[in-house]
Amino acid sequence: MRFNKCLMAVCFGTVTLQGAGSVFADDDRYVLEEIIVTATKREQSLLELPMSISALGERDLERIGADNFEGFAALVPGLALNPNGANSAKFSIRGITTSTTRSSTQAPVAIYHDELPVLDSFGPFVTPELRLFDINRVEVLRGPQGTLFGSGSLGGAIRVITNKPRFNESEVKIASTVAAINGGDESLAFNAMTNLPLIEDELALRAVAYYRNDGGYVDNVARGDDDVDSQQSLGGRLMLKWDANKSLSFLLTIMSQDDEPNDGPFTFVDGPDDQYDSFTEQPASLNFTTTNLVAEYDFGSVILTASSTVSSRSEHLRNDISAAFQPAVASLGITSGVLSEVRGKTDVFAHEVRLTSVDDSAFQWLVGAFYLDADRSSFESASAEGANSVLMSFGLPTAGPHFPSDSLFGAAIDLNTSETALFGEASYQFSEQLSATVGARWFRNTQDIVASASGLFAQGLPITDRDTTDKSITPKVSVSYRPYNNIHYYAQAAKGYRVGQNNMSMPAIPGVDETPASYDEDSLWNYELGFKADLVDGRLVIEAAAFYIDWQDIQLQQRNSAGFNYIENAGEALSKGLELSLGFMATDSLRVGSAITYNETELASVEAGVDALKGDELPGTPKFKVSNHIQWTHELGAEVNGHIRLDHSFSSAAYTALNNPAADRTDVYNTFNLNAGMDFGAWALDLFAKNLTNTHRKVNIMNIVGRRAAVRIRPLEVGVSVRATF
Repeated sequence: MRFNKCLMAVCFGTVTLQGAGSVFADDDRYVLEEIIVTATKREQSLLELPMSISALGERDLERIGADNFEGFAALVPGLALNPNGANSAKFSIRGITTSTTRSSTQAPVAIYHDELPVLDSFGPFVTPELRLFDINRVEVLRGPQGTLFGSGSLGGAIRVITNKPRFNESEVKIASTVAAINGGDESLAFNAMTNLPLIEDELALRAVAYYRNDGGYVDNVARGDDDVDSQQSLGGRLMLKWDANKSLSFLLTIMSQDDEPNDGPFTFVDGPDDQYDSFTEQPASLNFTTTNLVAEYDFGSVILTASSTVSSRSEHLRNDISAAFQPAVASLGITSGVLSEVRGKTDVFAHEVRLTSVDDSAFQWLVGAFYLDADRSSFESASAEGANSVLMSFGLPTAGPHFPSDSLFGAAIDLNTSETALFGEASYQFSEQLSATVGARWFRNTQDIVASASGLFAQGLPITDRDTTDKSITPKVSVSYRPYNNIHYYAQAAKGYRVGQNNMSMPAIPGVDETPASYDEDSLWNYELGFKADLVDGRLVIEAAAFYIDWQDIQLQQRNSAGFNYIENAGEALSKGLELSLGFMATDSLRVGSAITYNETELASVEAGVDALKGDELPGTPKFKVSNHIQWTHELGAEVNGHIRLDHSFSSAAYTALNNPAADRTDVYNTFNLNAGMDFGAWALDLFAKNLTNTHRKVNIMNIVGRRAAVRIRPLEVGVSVRATF
């Protein structure tokens, strides 16, 4: 069904559901709601924390229609999301990144689902699109979080915190959305949650299920297929909470999600903005299952927490690499396109134990230990239809039985990564106005890799069998000054890091320098001054921060004179900027807010051989980013409330790669989203329109192995959402 037909369905749904109602209570109408977060592994309000953090609660996520990361990223200061298609987004915070596409280095932003880190430390080819239904809040922590969250949180961390089972409340929540995209297909979403107390004040179960069918809009003119970038997603989680006694509790969580995109949302860079011509689909499919058990024991003044997680993840990625390899295979008489595939599986075990003080003394502390072990196996291949028969006719090698038929190249990679860490943090309240916090994390990371390659394009590549170990300490210190209860000044210095890893072995070629076997961790120092205020009797909240980041030993890709790529610590960079967030309850019904980011980045030095220049801006981060919203909420009758919200986002252009003179830049863009609805107590109805001006601006441009492709803002999408609670 195309846009106009589905729009009629949306309008029909509006008429037939006018009598439906609400899941919202209006406790945010007189003052701005205080959000409690656990970014420091203890409960604190946003204004208390001596750090830069944004938090979006469940109600805000629903009213902006945020079903995944892309739904809220534009609203958060300092956060940049560079889309690469489903399960392939690349995040950066405060400009800390060297790539807007997939890479073999650890991601600079950590992502957590409750207690579990969800990204691979090596080659994070996929970024799981965690679905945001029945979510308590999303926290975005700006600046390195190496002390409490470890490696990968170089620029910051994103935490998705779920709602937990409740002992004394039976509840069922159902939500459904139907939408249509201009020039594309319809989308459908269905969510369900039930909370069941099993034993009063002791045992409760919470179950969540969701289904998504996101319509596409890109037409593939080479294959003659329309709306190819659709995606199906099915998942859920089961949570069981048991309070064994007044001191001891357990929480078991089992979560699973299966994402099956049909194709990537790639379009021509300079041609039609809703067309592309790859000879094959280019999706990133993902399936993962996670089991987590958290035990807590309350000693009175101290809480002991132990968290154990087992996770299994598999992915399948496909890309059209004909532009780079078809000329070579054509010389053998092979005329078909060349397809690359990655099939990977990762199994993770993680355990953390910590002690947290919870008394009212001036001295507060936290100590803990963390261990993670990850085993990854992957098969990477390049194939062209008819290749096997041609290779055998010339007596040339094939890739072998472990790889897809007609493979010209195949690589089998087995990787084991482990991380062991001890961490701690302590704060002291010197007076009602002055306090200080210090923290540190000692870590030891090891990585073992065994890799072999076969096939025509693998001739001369030796077997890789290497291990590497790195260890260090990442400290943090902050000082807070509160001249009044509602005013908070702070200064912070914190160190973050990414793990070092191994390079693949290269053939020995006379006259070509030997490539390094491995590369070390890179690290940075973040220096920050901040201000937070809660003014006008709670109606005005201001948060501001100025930061300066010194990034050393950056892991950068280099190429030797024979054309082989490898990673080496080969540069230094600086990032500095300002962040400002404002929220104001102008009247009892009218709320407005803005978030403004200014971010300058610069590659301060770079070694020879790197495809980059001193003075380059780091990719993927605009200098200016602004978001604004205005929201009206008003009582329309007995237990009937109405609301309307308009969101605006602006982004300046950003380079998509280093070596700026040769790199593409994203477009400058403005987007507007509108949401309006009515709440009737047990039911709620929302109408929404995303990308009101139907702009098709480019938000990422990538080189897919010799071929440029653009990812654009999705066209105008209109829809209706219905929610009910029982």
